[in-house]
Amino acid sequence: MDQENPSLKEIAKEVATPGYLDRARVRSRASKTTWDLLFMPIGYAMIGAYWYAFSAAALWLHHVTHAGATLDGKMSLAQGLMLLGPAFAAMPLGFVSSNVLQWLLPAARRAHEAKSQEPGWVSIRGAQRGLLRIALLLVPLGLGAAVIGAVI
Repeated sequence: MDQENPSLKEIAKEVATPGYLDRARVRSRASKTTWDLLFMPIGYAMIGAYWYAFSAAALWLHHVTHAGATLDGKMSLAQGLMLLGPAFAAMPLGFVSSNVLQWLLPAARRAHEAKSQEPGWVSIRGAQRGLLRIALLLVPLGLGAAVIGAVI
């Protein structure tokens, strides 16, 4: 796989190839820096913030389109779409945001660039490209599902 510019097709092929989890664990262990201890929780917090914002927007749209409706009782398909759709949209955006913050900190950027010089490892730029390509797929699907759930 082209490490600096992976396509969605190459990413899917890599994931579908047997032994993917073992290869991913080896890559993960070898590419860790101490900065990850700080920025991984930030990435997860950003996922939560994006999810909350997207879900709140879907709930607002639901209240605008269905004035007087309540969300009591069992969870319906519409409610599930309003809550789960934004989760899929938030995942790549949270990690993209974390990587951007990491890139803005010169010491963290240098540490990751040093690790990416090793053969076969992805730089922050390559990781961002991959995350943005995944985001191009998941964000419209997740937000589309939330809007559909809000209006049905």
